Amino acid sequence: EQVSEVNEFSGQTGNKVFSYRFSYNSLHQLAEIRWFEFSINSSGHLFKKSVLTYQADGNLSTIESYFDITGGQLSLEKTDRFSNYDNKTNVDDFYLVNEFFDTYLFLPQVKLQKNNPLKHEITGVQNDYEITYTYDFQNNLPVRKTGMMKQTRGSGSGQTLQITNQFIYY
Repeated sequence: EQVSEVNEFSGQTGNKVFSYRFSYNSLHQLAEIRWFEFSINSSGHLFKKSVLTYQADGNLSTIESYFDITGGQLSLEKTDRFSNYDNKTNVDDFYLVNEFFDTYLFLPQVKLQKNNPLKHEITGVQNDYEITYTYDFQNNLPVRKTGMMKQTRGSGSGQTLQITNQFIYY
């Protein structure tokens, strides 16, 4: 059974504050997440949506992120594209659908990336980025992920930043 909805309640009032709703494709892959915000006596306001597509090998291809910026309708704000996957086990795909201040949603049955992408492109409304990754492995599991992020469009075009993640297994 796949999770179709998670509801978050206020610890102070007991009222529902958020609802996260999940849809899956015919291959049982996560295809859409919808974020609803509730206020008192509200049926919920859709303020965010992510649409996911996959490559034939089951690895994530794109995440389209829609947001309600104006208090009206959702609009496409960014697209994440993943490509050039290796053949090793991925261990960090769970963060891909969360923004920094989002409630952490962990769905153990959902696997977005079986393998590790070597390329990640982010296309936004004003800025675009390209990230190339390299990995160090031990026992076929990543122990270090290094990314070189380059802004390819926008006011900081050409700027780069190196990102490093380390993984420890117990």
